[in-house]
Amino acid sequence: MRKKKYIIYNILAIIILSVIIGILIIRLENKNDNEISIGMEKVTDDCIYETEELEELTASSAEQKLSPNAELVIQKHYTGCGHTVNEYTQILPEMVNKNQEEIENEYKDFNIQSFASQQLIIEKEETGYCGEHYILRDDEGMITVYLVDENNKEKLYERTSIPTQYLTQTDLINLKNGVRIYGREKLNSMLEDYE
Repeated sequence: MRKKKYIIYNILAIIILSVIIGILIIRLENKNDNEISIGMEKVTDDCIYETEELEELTASSAEQKLSPNAELVIQKHYTGCGHTVNEYTQILPEMVNKNQEEIENEYKDFNIQSFASQQLIIEKEETGYCGEHYILRDDEGMITVYLVDENNKEKLYERTSIPTQYLTQTDLINLKNGVRIYGREKLNSMLEDYE
């Protein structure tokens, strides 16, 4: 009998706690909604002209501008090979505290893909080849990396210290035929796999 009462009291306590938590969550969501709506305010034209209608404008109280610590991502799309290469850097000092419209006006060669206070992503089309086409080969028992140009000519890029003697037969055949790779990240990953 005592156990039943104990269980019933515990269940009632859990139900009451759940209701209180639910009410607190609803109040918190309503508070956040109110804070968001406070950021947007209506601005009306106060001019007193009886013949003209009042014009209503919505103004944002916080225009988004680039932070001094914002990251700049330049996506270069190369028409020769069809690849896109991302370059990551800090924004230029002259970009700090500029809004999207100001950036668009000053940098007409670029298309803005994404604009936020902490990151600006721009895209630019480049003619030619991206310069990140590689081929791996077995060269005297070591893996050698060659850079492949737009004419499909190979130029020595790096002689690694990775021996081929411990690789599988399949890997050796692939290296003999040449393993084609696009991108520095993929190249580094592939070399780590062979190590």
